[in-house]
Amino acid sequence: SSGCKQSFENCTFVGNKTNSDGSVIYGGLNNSFIIKNCFFRSNYSQNGSQLYLWKIESNEGPSSISISYSNIKVDPNSLFIGEGSLLDWKEGNIDVDPLFANPGYWDPNGTAEDPNDDFWVDGDYHLKSQAGRWDSISESWIQDDATSPCIDAGDPNSSIGLEPFPNGAYINMGAYGGTREASKSLSDLINFEDFWPFDTGNRWWNSNEINDGGIDIEITEHLIINDFDVWRFHNSYGTSKGSINEEYYRVYVNGGLYETEDIKDINSLPDITVQMQLEYPKIISPNEPVNIPAYGDTNVIAFQGTLEEVLELSQTNIDILDSSKFNVDDFPAGNHANVLGFAQYSDKGTRLIELYGYHFGPMLTWSCQIDGTVDIETFVQIIKPMENEIFHRRQTIQIEADVIHTTSPVVKMEFFYYKWYPIGSDTDGSDGWSIQWQIPAHGTLPITARATTKSGMIVSSKIFNVEVED
Repeated sequence: SSGCKQSFENCTFVGNKTNSDGSVIYGGLNNSFIIKNCFFRSNYSQNGSQLYLWKIESNEGPSSISISYSNIKVDPNSLFIGEGSLLDWKEGNIDVDPLFANPGYWDPNGTAEDPNDDFWVDGDYHLKSQAGRWDSISESWIQDDATSPCIDAGDPNSSIGLEPFPNGAYINMGAYGGTREASKSLSDLINFEDFWPFDTGNRWWNSNEINDGGIDIEITEHLIINDFDVWRFHNSYGTSKGSINEEYYRVYVNGGLYETEDIKDINSLPDITVQMQLEYPKIISPNEPVNIPAYGDTNVIAFQGTLEEVLELSQTNIDILDSSKFNVDDFPAGNHANVLGFAQYSDKGTRLIELYGYHFGPMLTWSCQIDGTVDIETFVQIIKPMENEIFHRRQTIQIEADVIHTTSPVVKMEFFYYKWYPIGSDTDGSDGWSIQWQIPAHGTLPITARATTKSGMIVSSKIFNVEVED
């Protein structure tokens, strides 16, 4: 029919198939379509498998289609826009694997050569999320090993509706966006591996002295056995019956997230299958209680911020003397820009127990401060644009970062917005670390700079908010 106007918002079009043209959208004379926050994936037809608009051969007027913030499979056959018809390809469109929980598919029914007897097997089109995805079978929230790029990728002006926290304040693409079953966002959460990377091991533990509540702990040997980090400890402390000296080994697997019980005999290392897992949660919500089985029934809360901020938040227990509190000066790296801290809490306040630097590893573990000489952190800050500057969408601006202190030269500076969307990178800092960026959206856009040093250290700046008008 002609003169038809239709709008599709937060729809999922997947697995449609036809032997003719246009398996999903088939536009006739003077039709108009508005598509937003939708999926068009794995659809099949002779022409225009995702979208098909006729060629205009009458006076009825052109058909048009406006597409924004949608995930559309783009290939030579996916879009057919006939002569005289109009395609308005707006911002926010992507062509990536949506990471559906379990996509449906056409079963060939044992006759791959005959498509006429194929039948459709339903799938699950919730989006995978490390922060949480609704599982309709178990009727519970589960965590995946990957997160869909379509979470928080809908139109910034669309209401998030009933999306559960954490929702990133932006609607998800697809049919579950804006609903109670929308997959949860990582934007408000912390990935613990960012603070204790698997590939850094225990590189902070290169000192000769650790003090744990009056017990002097000396690291006397570091071995690599079967790809495990093996540390040899020597303890000495006084008791009413005299001095006690102990020597033992401890094995760390995968950068320290897995720990054995203390062992006495270097020749009887336990098998990896019997490692005692400390079970730090991979995804952590700041300023919220966190379950760490290693601390038993103790109440533990997570804090994130600069080292100075976390020390202030995590040391409010009224029984802790000021002289017993940790200060910024106690740490060789100084006021680290991004720190994750765990603190025990009760009605008396909070007591710091662990600290981790972003892409830096442990700074304080099990209330044992780790001293000694380290490769001091590179500190990065964004110096352009200036604070309070107002920009406009699609305006091109310069972003510039500065390296405040480093003991290892910076070899690359990367820039991101919303923490993970890449803006670009600069590998030549001779004229400063900077990049040109055409602003893609309006509102408050958080950007960060991430430096990589020659020694392999990766360090991010604090978030800098860019204010953008439409």
